[in-house]
Amino acid sequence: MTWKNAQTYCRKHHYDLATVQSNENWIMLQEAADEKAFSGYAWIGLYNDINCWRWSYNEESLVFQSWALGQPNNYGLGEECVGMSPNGAWLDFYCTGLYYFVCYD
Repeated sequence: MTWKNAQTYCRKHHYDLATVQSNENWIMLQEAADEKAFSGYAWIGLYNDINCWRWSYNEESLVFQSWALGQPNNYGLGEECVGMSPNGAWLDFYCTGLYYFVCYD
């Protein structure tokens, strides 16, 4: 599912895409992803809003970070949405990519 479609789904059935503002939130997110046994990347609620990373839920600013080495890199320009790898590291992607997603409750 694209980032926008995942956001719409999460807002309809939960609160929003997953938000991570602390190490404790990150551990909970990892546990939720492990429970669902994701074998690939999964969208979280982080996106680039004109050179400022924000969380979809309440438009909160980025505080806690778990970027993969060399990320965010905006490879090829336009990588404005964030997904996490199976090991929990974050990467920036094109928002039109099709990935799993994790909702925030």
